[in-house]
Amino acid sequence: MLDETRVESQSITVVEEKAIDSSRDELAAFHEAAHAVAMWKLDFGIESISIDADERTIGRTRPARAYDLESAHGPKDRRYIVEQNAIMLHAGSVAEQLLRPGTKETGAAIDHDLIHDDMYRVEDDGSIHITWCNYLWQRTYTLLAWPGQWKLIVALARALLTYRTLDGRSAEFYLKRADDVLRHAPSMPNAVLIGEVTYVCSPWHRTWHSKSVETTTPAKRTDLPEGIENMEPKPDLRPVQWALGPLSTRARRCIENANIQSVMDLAYWSRYALSYMRGAGKLTIREIVDAAARAGVHIAPDDAPLPWVVDPERWR
Repeated sequence: MLDETRVESQSITVVEEKAIDSSRDELAAFHEAAHAVAMWKLDFGIESISIDADERTIGRTRPARAYDLESAHGPKDRRYIVEQNAIMLHAGSVAEQLLRPGTKETGAAIDHDLIHDDMYRVEDDGSIHITWCNYLWQRTYTLLAWPGQWKLIVALARALLTYRTLDGRSAEFYLKRADDVLRHAPSMPNAVLIGEVTYVCSPWHRTWHSKSVETTTPAKRTDLPEGIENMEPKPDLRPVQWALGPLSTRARRCIENANIQSVMDLAYWSRYALSYMRGAGKLTIREIVDAAARAGVHIAPDDAPLPWVVDPERWR
């Protein structure tokens, strides 16, 4: 389990070697080692890592740094933070499945809850949460299943089984040395198969996934509220200069400067409102009004409110 609380940096030294209970500790060691490798690869850094149980968990791993979701600027940054945190949190569950495929003995339930807590802070729809969670579990699987990363998890898990608690600096130093060795090991693959498909699915949402594949949702209704059906002016979205036909260069430029783009736009403008267009004299206004009449395009009556009064955001 990844420790969900942010703690001040502290030095946790390696404790003396203890007896190993492989039946109880192996899964926990791989789970915590995977959290640590993901932290290291994603540049969170590692503060501490342990498989000594407490009253809540069988182990814990703390990042040296954390993303602050509340201080993020804009939805793009917030989603990036959610995804980085989720990959780090999913790592323990992925390692359990890589070590013991199909295992139900997971220590990742709290991690999974934390992922969805973060998602609720940027996305309201539960169906999107599940799809997003599955996608991020797949990304984490792809990251950690690659032999170079998996060997790092194996190496760090063995160190945990021996020492049980490691301080972050020691863990990062060991991972860097191991990574350097793996980069030059002849047994390591040196290519990525582009487009390779791996048939895996997050263990958290498999029931939802199978139901979503088999379920056909009902068709949505296509009727519209009366207010849209009877909208005034009618929504004629043809480009206004195409609808009016050939115009002089000055008239075209005046229409463009006024940001009148469609026939529906022009329907908000009266002859009086057109007189406010920059560069439009009486002859230009008459040319636009006459072209609209010939094309059967209606403009607003002279007593109509000015467009920028009706919709200041559109015509400011």
